[in-house]
Amino acid sequence: MTSTSISIAKYNGPNYKQWSGGMALLVEQKQVYGIVMGEDERPEDLVEKDATAGDKLAHHPAVNDWVKQHGTARSTILLSMEPRLQALYMEITDARTLWEKLPMVYKAKLKFNVFQIKEELLGIRHEDCDDVDTYALQIDQKVKDYNLCSEPLTSLSDMTRTLAKMTDEEYEIYLLRRMPRNDDWQFFLELMMDKNAMATLTPDEIVIKVVEKEATIQHENGLGQEALLLAKGNGKGNAKKKGKR
Repeated sequence: MTSTSISIAKYNGPNYKQWSGGMALLVEQKQVYGIVMGEDERPEDLVEKDATAGDKLAHHPAVNDWVKQHGTARSTILLSMEPRLQALYMEITDARTLWEKLPMVYKAKLKFNVFQIKEELLGIRHEDCDDVDTYALQIDQKVKDYNLCSEPLTSLSDMTRTLAKMTDEEYEIYLLRRMPRNDDWQFFLELMMDKNAMATLTPDEIVIKVVEKEATIQHENGLGQEALLLAKGNGKGNAKKKGKR
């Protein structure tokens, strides 16, 4: 049986979300996921007499195994960091504490950058993306970053103040405001930005309609029925219920 080696980019701070996903897979592959997540706690340290060493005491074998696995978990996380960050976190000796510290730091930095996130949202334009799906994914990623700022950091006493999560209506405004304003799109966008439409449709339902509209425009411009059917299928696959964002 062959095994696939997992390779991830080193953690540099801003890439936390991508890095953490790969790291979760890596520690699972090394069979130390439970230690990192706090599911496999250190066994009770039952000290036994080592018969081969006279009066010398030895740790229980289960403890020795856990200590080795814990060392693997901690070193795997630290060795996947850039040197400057590795030096910063080296003093944390517990693998679970180390793992839980990193998202806290990431969220704290996001709190300071919330206005930058909104600026970046305003800078995402449909015309700079290959298609509506790509455009919508970029918007969605920034909205998730913004909403991450609203999660309380209860372990950091000076960072307990939180922001309100972005509403669906505000999300939809960001989604629609940088779409094309040419004759193909103008009337459709006016309908989508109507108060009644925005109150009854979720952001994902609006994405579906925008994807279908894009496919219709492409079809009218001679790209064929296949593009329309494919876009509708992709859009339906991305639908979510309101309130589960």
